[in-house]
Amino acid sequence: MFYANCIPLVLKFLNQDMNMYVTAENSIPSLEFPTCLFYIPPPSMGHTIIETHDTMSDDVSARVLCWRNLFSTINMLRIIQKLTKWRPPRTMMLNVFKSPPILKKTLKISHWLVHLYVLKLFKLQAKYLGKNWRKANMKILSSIYQHVRHRLLDDWAYGSDLDTRQWEAPTEEQKLKATLQLYHAMWYRHLLPDTSQLPD
Repeated sequence: MFYANCIPLVLKFLNQDMNMYVTAENSIPSLEFPTCLFYIPPPSMGHTIIETHDTMSDDVSARVLCWRNLFSTINMLRIIQKLTKWRPPRTMMLNVFKSPPILKKTLKISHWLVHLYVLKLFKLQAKYLGKNWRKANMKILSSIYQHVRHRLLDDWAYGSDLDTRQWEAPTEEQKLKATLQLYHAMWYRHLLPDTSQLPD
């Protein structure tokens, strides 16, 4: 997924008005799973839906969350977190794609699981963001301290990571890609389209 430009694609998805996306109505209640088995729609169903939609106030509709959109957002954040966890070169790529302002906009969604995964992503890349960013976003850093689990040797708040060498990142990724190709060649050779270039 990393080699298929998954991270910029997910960040592009998150770079929208997430409050509008999470509260968008894209489901018909009578067609939801438990209801659709036992529900017999009345003949004037369309008229009733239009009437109830018009009579709903904006305040009530703004508070209702669409669970599909909410959990797709949570899953997108989890995918980014899985791809970048324990991989400093990939974490640095988040800064290249300018993810901090996008993730900061995602924090406006009032759901604890969204906040947890956004804070985990901020924790991963906090050491690469610089002192000025950390001074301007002390609320985010204090929420990381409060809500994200810490390890004994965590050094995310101490500044730049001197142990990570950026010139070693391409070779690490190439080794990982070669290992994945060997694994796929060993177990899924009959499903791959071009087996002539695979190692024996």
